[in-house]
Amino acid sequence: MIGTVTEALIATIHEATPDRGTWVQEHSLAADDGPLPPDSGIVALVGIAPDEGSRAFSPGFSASRSPATTSTLRLTYLVTYAGPPADTAARLEDIVLALEASPVLTAAGNARLTLLAPTAQELHDIWASTGLSRRASLLYEVRPVTLASA
Repeated sequence: MIGTVTEALIATIHEATPDRGTWVQEHSLAADDGPLPPDSGIVALVGIAPDEGSRAFSPGFSASRSPATTSTLRLTYLVTYAGPPADTAARLEDIVLALEASPVLTAAGNARLTLLAPTAQELHDIWASTGLSRRASLLYEVRPVTLASA
């Protein structure tokens, strides 16, 4: 399901910007995965956490002392543009407008998108952990993401 959310997020941006083609890609932001593709929007999963606001969240341990199963998650994505600095603001604006127009990812079980307001330190910490140079970026939360039972 996490892959489905990532695909739906990218598809939402592409649908709102058809004149740009498939300009947004998934990237891990790991330095050993190579440089960011040039002239591309980048979507990177940077956080996975239990969705404590969901009724399906079950913290701690069960009576049998095994970890309780978390079936609903909150995902955090960093979104940026790897292109000429002169184009960065316009491309990030395209992304914000695309995701504001479609804040619910129906292909991902109606997960909802929220633009977060991270501090400069939080963004610094994310970029510092990647080994890549920091760039202007957005942080989005997607929740609830319900995992299918096996």
